Amino acid sequence: MPQYCNYKTSTNLVHLGETLAVSLCDESRQFRQFVTMNSNAPTTPTAMRKALQTWYNQLNNKTYRDWKNRPQDGRWQGWAFLEGFEGESEEKTTLHWHMLIGPGPALEPERYADMMTPRPGAEHSVSASHMMHIWKKLYPRGSTEVRFITELPVAVEYATKGLRRRGPHLNRNHEEYTTLPYFS
Repeated sequence: MPQYCNYKTSTNLVHLGETLAVSLCDESRQFRQFVTMNSNAPTTPTAMRKALQTWYNQLNNKTYRDWKNRPQDGRWQGWAFLEGFEGESEEKTTLHWHMLIGPGPALEPERYADMMTPRPGAEHSVSASHMMHIWKKLYPRGSTEVRFITELPVAVEYATKGLRRRGPHLNRNHEEYTTLPYFS
């Protein structure tokens, strides 16, 4: 791209956010769960990224045996979007992740459907219970909400809203999202 082009203009960032949202609506990505994890505590984006990495590794460890020996497409996959920067102006930060997540393509999602669906009489699915328990260890006052995705475009719309909305935190939202498997 020419040197005079500014990638960080609001128009360019909104366009990039819209383009990402369209690509995430592809059903072949196999996102099955929409997860929100809130710190409910003062924290920083760096600490939240580190917690996400720990959470992701522990989730794979809890879910799949020998997960470290699996190829990348044999682990949980998705996208995570960090939000909550509006609290910074008031000296209180309520950062939280919104995630679109599902088993990687090598895992045959149908085989793992029972893990993502609550058993009769159970409040949460096995995977949701793992997700909540792991996050609670990282942020004792934190909360986790896990929902099965029934309408992918609606979940994508909500998860990516900070990337497509003009405002003081547009640049920050574009700096603070990541893919899963987690790449630092």
